[in-house]
Amino acid sequence: MESEESLIAVPIPVSEIGPSVPSPAYPSNYWVNWQIHNSLMNIQSLPESKYVTSSDDDIVKLPKKRGRRPLRPFDPIKKKTEEKDKYWLRSFRSFMKFNYPKIEHTLSTQDKVFLQEYLSPRGKPDKGNKFLSYGKKYKDYLFSHQIFVDQYREWFKSYGQAELSKKCKVGSDLWFVYYDYASKDLFSYSVSKKTEDEHKESEDLLLAKLEENPMMQVIGYYYITAFLRFFENNNANKNNSS
Repeated sequence: MESEESLIAVPIPVSEIGPSVPSPAYPSNYWVNWQIHNSLMNIQSLPESKYVTSSDDDIVKLPKKRGRRPLRPFDPIKKKTEEKDKYWLRSFRSFMKFNYPKIEHTLSTQDKVFLQEYLSPRGKPDKGNKFLSYGKKYKDYLFSHQIFVDQYREWFKSYGQAELSKKCKVGSDLWFVYYDYASKDLFSYSVSKKTEDEHKESEDLLLAKLEENPMMQVIGYYYITAFLRFFENNNANKNNSS
């Protein structure tokens, strides 16, 4: 038997149900609103909160809202997901261009093949390349490789906030929108087992060809090395001219 007292949802402290990602060093209205939103969602998920009572015998069930629940209801910027993907993935790719030679000797053949394709001109989303945009297919391709996941997470933890400060003012709503997305959606991005298997099958075929013709691997290595040197020299010339 339920108590005859009115059913009341008891609020839970925000600190106990906030996002699992550590709070950034600079609080803002966006971050506070996001914490409040999480607390409200938690309260609404309680069994008792489905009902509102005005008296002991008068229980009214709240109407269910139609449509999808917005992922970021307090996002003041309303940036498209692909814009945020493009910013973070381009920033990380630029970082990897300079650091690939430093880690190349530690990589397996499979990781080398992937990174050489990823860092080559054809690895950039563009017309005529393997991917046209920074959408789901491109992200699935990247995050289906553990070497990419490990390198991205390490880069974001070490340089993410500093990199973002180049784009926008630290602590602004725009800063938190981009930080929140990278620290949750991209940092914990998961790929379906089917997609992983498809990429693995494609790479296994390529590795088999490399074993049949080792010169393909040598050519690929010199191709990516020459490209990286050209990229570095081009940037150096720009800096000298300025």
